[in-house]
Parts: sequence; C-alpha cells; structure tokens
Amino acid sequence: MLSSSQIVWSGMNSTILEPIEGLCRICGGPLLGNPVGVKKFYSGKWTDEGFIRCPSSRYICQPCDENKRLFSKNFHKGFVATEKFFKWFDTAQDIKDTLCRLPDHPFVLMFKTWPPVYKRHVIFFTPVNFNKEQVSSLFVFHPWHNPGKTKDDSMTAATMFFTPQKVLQLINKLESKGHEVYQVNPVQHGPELHLATYILSIKQKEIKKIQGA
Repeated sequence: MLSSSQIVWSGMNSTILEPIEGLCRICGGPLLGNPVGVKKFYSGKWTDEGFIRCPSSRYICQPCDENKRLFSKNFHKGFVATEKFFKWFDTAQDIKDTLCRLPDHPFVLMFKTWPPVYKRHVIFFTPVNFNKEQVSSLFVFHPWHNPGKTKDDSMTAATMFFTPQKVLQLINKLESKGHEVYQVNPVQHGPELHLATYILSIKQKEIKKIQGA
C-alpha cells in the first residue's frame, strides 16, 4: 500500500515505480524506485524528523527524497492526487468540481486557503483517503483569521476530517443569500464551513476580477 507521499509523487510525475524489499524511513511505505541512504537524504534541507514512520529503516524511497524539494513550492489553492492522476486547484470551481467527483481509488487532498508560500514539508503531513463520503485532508490556513480584518500572513497546517456533501450544501445555502462571503477560521467554525466560505469568497473575487477587466 502506497503512502500519501508516494501517491502524490506518482500522480505528479505520471510514473509508477517498482518496489524493492524494505520500507521507507520517512513515509513507512514500500521502498520505491531508487532509494537513498539516510546520510545522503539528511545532507539537504530537512527539519521534520518527527514525520518519520519507520525509524528502524535506514533508507528513504525515491518519492520522499524528491518530495523534499517541494519545501518552498507554491501549492496554489491545494491539490488532489491519486497514483495515476494529479490536479492543482487554481480556481474555486476546481475545488468544487473535485468535491463533487472525488476519486474512487485511494487519493490525497490538500487545501491551501491562505495565499503566501508555506515553507514546510507539507506533503508528509497529508493523509490517504479510501472513503469519499467522509474525507481527511491537510488544510494550510491562517490560524486566527478574522474576516475582513486579518493583516498578517501567519500560517499553520492541520489534518481535518470533513464531509464533502456538507460543504456543497453549505455553498448552495450561502450562495442563495446573495451576500458577500468571507472565509471563516476552521478551528472556530469547523472545516466544512471554512472550506465553503473559502470557495465562495474566491469565486466572488474571480467574478469581480472579470467584471473589472
């Protein structure tokens, strides 16, 4: 069974690697591709030793080794990945369409609901999903976001459990009121309302941008 890091790498690179005997020190999945030793892996930028899933292993799989380079990548508005598919979220509709049609195969979800680059090894935080009715996702968000007032760019990440259908219902309910929507904090209001308000706030900004063009 592949780890989330391995699923993301496979989907992102459209490549399925063959496993060899052993487990990856970082993700705990099978050793895939061309593993590297601990010494070589640690020679680069690595500050997240708490992520390791198999401390008895002295090798790191190729996907985890290469995913380390995503440390300071702009993750757009998030992504969805399976072993054979990868899609960045660039618009509100991208996110909504994905929630409407989540993959049948094991998949990984990440939502980035605050704009700045988040310099962390976020791929290793992500969980694998086997059920599209109730989903776990990594959220990268502002930790104390106050609608319309927050000025700083503080960011944090947390894995949260939510129901996609509830998010879609909230979107329809909020949209029917016709009011301007601001995203709310997931810690205070829950991941469903956070995601629904984020999608609508982005959609409203996209419409304003088109109208002002």
